[in-house]
Amino acid sequence: MQAYILSRLTQAIPVIFIVTLLVFLLLQMLPGDPALALLPPADNTSDPEDYEAALDRIRAEYGLDDPLPVQYAKWLQKVAKGDLGTSIRSRQPVTEMLIDKFPMTAQLALVSWIIAMSIAVPVGIIGAVRRNSPVDIGATVLAMGGVAMPSFFLGILLILVFTWWWPVLPAPGGDLPLLWEDPGRAAKALVLPALTLGVGSTASVMRLTRSSLLETLAQDYVRTARAKGLSGQRVVLVHALRNALLPVATVIGIQWVQLLSGSVIIEQMFAIPGMGRMAVGAIQGRDYVVVQGFVLFVAILVILFNLTVDILYGYLDPRIKFVR
Repeated sequence: MQAYILSRLTQAIPVIFIVTLLVFLLLQMLPGDPALALLPPADNTSDPEDYEAALDRIRAEYGLDDPLPVQYAKWLQKVAKGDLGTSIRSRQPVTEMLIDKFPMTAQLALVSWIIAMSIAVPVGIIGAVRRNSPVDIGATVLAMGGVAMPSFFLGILLILVFTWWWPVLPAPGGDLPLLWEDPGRAAKALVLPALTLGVGSTASVMRLTRSSLLETLAQDYVRTARAKGLSGQRVVLVHALRNALLPVATVIGIQWVQLLSGSVIIEQMFAIPGMGRMAVGAIQGRDYVVVQGFVLFVAILVILFNLTVDILYGYLDPRIKFVR
């Protein structure tokens, strides 16, 4: 097991390198100059030479005047020491910014995940047990709609319905506390963004649960259990469901990563002060250091979540053998 984990972590190093390199190059292709964002715009009374000198000082301070390979190499050197750099705009350490924003994003992903799984798994089981029934057909239609509907469009509809036409939930933009600070107010404010973020996950997990359970119910050992006179509920919940949920467990773990990365749009839409909104602001302000730190952080989370899911899958299914 230890050798497998070490091998996976070693393989992750070039993946992280390629991801950060691509992001760095793409950011450099954006129009504009980050140094301009740190100075007020020049007016007719400004001395052009003084203004250019100020821009040169800023570029030299943040290494923006270095060649691109040098800038990237310097950033990698800092990362190797555990330093993600300093924001160009706020002048705060990027590590501190990520630590400060991560709890807000994590709680949004957690609530979305709980909502998605509490709906997807039971409905998927019901759809498999009552195949082609009105419940199954209705769930299938809703799942297809959930996958096809863009999250930003669904978010707008939910805001219109529940904060304007039927104002039972708080509108976006208010103060959002953490769950452990004020559970009631935080949960109420997270309902709409969590629903918007979790609909896609709900639909995909529900369809996978249904198809996996249908395949399992057709196995010989399930028919044998029915032939022994066991009740349908016991056959499904005790004998079939555990094996049917093995592929679902893998997808459920991966959904965490998708929820964390998908929060970028939702946080911007609902004015949630998390990592996603921070990343959007950094992109708009050409704050390269913050964007690179955010992407590196998410890439590491993806690798760790995938590794955790693989290990858990091996424990759930003893037939799985870990090979280096």
